[in-house]
Amino acid sequence: MTDFIHALEEQLITAHRDRRRRRFALPSWRTGAVLVAAAAAVVVAVVAVLALASPDDRHPAAKPPAHRATPAPVARELTVTVINATTVTGLARAAADTLAASGFRQGTVTNDPNEHNRMHTSVYYEDGYREQAQAAAGFLQTAPDEVLFAPGPVRELGNGARIVVVLGRDFAP
Repeated sequence: MTDFIHALEEQLITAHRDRRRRRFALPSWRTGAVLVAAAAAVVVAVVAVLALASPDDRHPAAKPPAHRATPAPVARELTVTVINATTVTGLARAAADTLAASGFRQGTVTNDPNEHNRMHTSVYYEDGYREQAQAAAGFLQTAPDEVLFAPGPVRELGNGARIVVVLGRDFAP
């Protein structure tokens, strides 16, 4: 039995020595310095990429979208006709009130006799009134690509107004 205990004691001592050998050794100061330098290089690279990718005032990356932006003030003498091309009651009045509060003179406010299911609001303008039409579209939160030169029939509906707004369902609340 003593041999058994002696053998067991030898195994425990050997196992204890093996465990000490398996411990994680701290890196040398050189290895630590290399790791710190690598981390600093990564930080510098990230900062450089962000600085180069960010637009600045001197070189803007892109123009901000005009859609949903507050437009500049308009001439108070410019008349705008508003036509409701949906079945939503009071839509033309609401749009005309918004434009009047924004500085436009109120023209004809009516319903479209032919169209009642228009999806998108469009702002039509006569030659020379594009900027004012874009301002009206901004006040009504209409997409810039829906500001169009007025074809003949729209001019007739406008009753002399230089800008005609034809409301679609996208204007309805």
